[in-house]
Amino acid sequence: MVADGGGARLDAVSVIWRATPRSTDTRHFGGRMAFAPDGTLYVTSGERHQGAPAQDLGGTLGKIVRINPDGTIPAGNPFAATAGARAEIWSRGHRNPYGLVFARDGRLFESEMGPDGGDEFNLIAAGGNYGWRLVSEGNDGEVLPRHASRPDLAAPLVSWTPVIAPGGMIQYRGTRFAGWNDDFLLAGLVSQGLVRVRVTSNTAAEVARVPLAARIREVEQGPGDTLWVLEDGGSGRLVRLDPA
Repeated sequence: MVADGGGARLDAVSVIWRATPRSTDTRHFGGRMAFAPDGTLYVTSGERHQGAPAQDLGGTLGKIVRINPDGTIPAGNPFAATAGARAEIWSRGHRNPYGLVFARDGRLFESEMGPDGGDEFNLIAAGGNYGWRLVSEGNDGEVLPRHASRPDLAAPLVSWTPVIAPGGMIQYRGTRFAGWNDDFLLAGLVSQGLVRVRVTSNTAAEVARVPLAARIREVEQGPGDTLWVLEDGGSGRLVRLDPA
């Protein structure tokens, strides 16, 4: 980025990865990124409100992909040797994934919006299938089978009905907010605040909500263990949170 008068512009932009197939639908983008401890890059790709592509290994809609920072494919991707599959795919069966975090212990966690019910908080494993649109804890114009009906598909650690509509997500690492260290904080659009989730070994549970009376799109941790949230919409504000 370089200065350009009173603003800024991007120069020398290069594309390292592009979701496929191309879609003109304006819903369910995903698009979160997280660097793993080994330096590889993970990217969420929404299924663009189409459902079926989330199960299709020939495309990257409804997937989490793993690439190198230059766009090449790292060794060890689970579908690299599968005929007809995109080599960058790490997991599939995702709907609208807006949260992606490598935890302190190195594990990868993801959150995504469900349909009418069924928002999810997931532990992501290589090659995992998270079920959309074969199963869901919510419904999508019809009653969908639940994860319990397909034990071969990965069930969420936490699901929400009614929905919270999760936006961004972090793992809080600090002491300013007492008792929150290592908890996950999910920005809630419909729930209009933060949702705090605690992971214990291979289980997780919601432990608290922080009402903020606004649709919250993003949450980030700042210097001094502070928390900042971004409200949704044209009049949305950037707000610093402090302990009560």
